[in-house]
Amino acid sequence: MGEPIWLLKTARDVRSCLAERVICPERFDDDMKKAFGIDKWDVLPVLKNTHGVDFDDYTWLLFKGEVLEWKDVKVRD
Repeated sequence: MGEPIWLLKTARDVRSCLAERVICPERFDDDMKKAFGIDKWDVLPVLKNTHGVDFDDYTWLLFKGEVLEWKDVKVRD
């Protein structure tokens, strides 16, 4: 990700940081819209669907009320 979390000062900074954890809008096609149940790319709904999982690291997000473990969201071993 870009800046360390403690340097994020505005909602825009946070949203930009979170956007780095999801697929880019240019690659968000009709199949993904259907799979995620949303009409257009927006960082928060996409993030809730993917939990911010990236193939290259082990960082992910757990949302309030969810009961998940890494094994439930991982994309590789």
